[in-house]
Amino acid sequence: MNFLTNREKRLCAILCNAVIVALEAVASIISTINGGWGQFQYYTQDSNYFAMAVSILFLIFAVRRKKDEPLPDWLLVLRYIATCLLSVTFLVIVFILCPPYGWEGYRYALLNDAQVFEHLLCPILSFVSLLLFEDTPKQKGAALLATIPTFLYAAVAVSLNVAKIWHGPYPFLYVYEQAWWQSVLYAVIIPLGAYMVAFFLLFGLKKRKSRA
Repeated sequence: MNFLTNREKRLCAILCNAVIVALEAVASIISTINGGWGQFQYYTQDSNYFAMAVSILFLIFAVRRKKDEPLPDWLLVLRYIATCLLSVTFLVIVFILCPPYGWEGYRYALLNDAQVFEHLLCPILSFVSLLLFEDTPKQKGAALLATIPTFLYAAVAVSLNVAKIWHGPYPFLYVYEQAWWQSVLYAVIIPLGAYMVAFFLLFGLKKRKSRA
């Protein structure tokens, strides 16, 4: 959005992050009531709580600094990582978890209860804010950094499923209820997909910067 000044972009980013915090707060209350501590076994909850914490940090720094003063790069990296994680959440829901259940699956996962905030609104709002209003992180290897949380979650989840400590919590983690090659395929596709999301999001940010 080249027609916006830096001041206007910062104000829009502040507004978007404030809304993210508000929506995440509502979602966290609902998720805590429904799932208690068990909610933290889900990638969705982990990524959304992380995004809320980062947006709170963003608001603290953005409000305290002058409108033309750049934000610290570590904060820009965290906002980028948070958006990548929320994007992975959205894409896994839309392209892996929902299709077997048809419209009912989409309705439940995207329009029901806390899911409307965690699976739909917050990922979209975070993506829009980062891509249109926020600065591009300068950290080298940012895409790889953004992939680490997904890789760690997958490694822990698969290990605990193999050890029969966890069951799921997602169908593609049912290592004893699907062919071994399916488990291997998911173990490759999801971290690789997370890296592709991070790579193309960073590419989009750099492309936008070059046009500014």
